[in-house]
Amino acid sequence: AEALQFLNIEPEDINLNVDGDSHMGLRYSPPTGSVVAFFYAEAIHEAGKKVKQNIIERAGHFMDIDPGDLDVKDGMIVQKSNPNNQQSVSDMMINGDCVPIHTYHVRDNQKDPKGVSYGAWFAEVEVDIELGNVEVLNLVLVTDAGKVLHASGAESQQLGGQCMGLG
Repeated sequence: AEALQFLNIEPEDINLNVDGDSHMGLRYSPPTGSVVAFFYAEAIHEAGKKVKQNIIERAGHFMDIDPGDLDVKDGMIVQKSNPNNQQSVSDMMINGDCVPIHTYHVRDNQKDPKGVSYGAWFAEVEVDIELGNVEVLNLVLVTDAGKVLHASGAESQQLGGQCMGLG
């Protein structure tokens, strides 16, 4: 909703289809692991910018105004040089035959570590040096995950990582 705030959209206006039918709505895939929530937020934020720019470009054609002289605020397309010249986005989209709008976001290969959690593992082990057997006696995990959005998902990530690490 924040990414589409320029359209005057509130969280309750978003229809999340949890049946997995991507034709009728967003595919339900909760951010439960790794840095998925961070990447979702980034992709949605960037897609919101692209949707706004796409609306402005289409509105420029529809209203016969240079797109550089247009902005979208509170669901209205506004001419910057003449703020009284306004058109609702919904009217322009329907009457201007401007639907649907498709966009995508491809994340470049940034090396910036933001959104990545850090952790340390400590293991107490007993090694049979004759047979080469190793027994883990105690394992402690410490993770700095930042703000956890989905507690059971974060816990599952820790348990899964613990199992993989032991393996």
